[in-house]
Amino acid sequence: MRYSTYAHVVSPDDFRGGVGGLLLRDVLDENDGRYEHLLRLSERARKDLRELARLTGNGELARIADADATVVSLEHLRHLDPDTTRIRIGSEVTREPGDGPLPGFDR
Repeated sequence: MRYSTYAHVVSPDDFRGGVGGLLLRDVLDENDGRYEHLLRLSERARKDLRELARLTGNGELARIADADATVVSLEHLRHLDPDTTRIRIGSEVTREPGDGPLPGFDR
């Protein structure tokens, strides 16, 4: 299993039709101008990560579940206008080759 974070620009072909997201300027202001965001996971996400870590023996997932927050880099957005750019920030867990079945998580 692999945990990763993302910060995507909201565009018209976005799954929500180009609406929503956070204004990049607001995110930068919250972080004193640093091109990063502290992503705090919900309790449900942390619980799911702990269970995945237990099922797979993945210590990295357990560490992430126990952390206060995960840093999401926004450096790739530096060339964009922060006053007009809207972004969507999040995280995901994906399977890697060799990952076995995960009862309760396979859908």
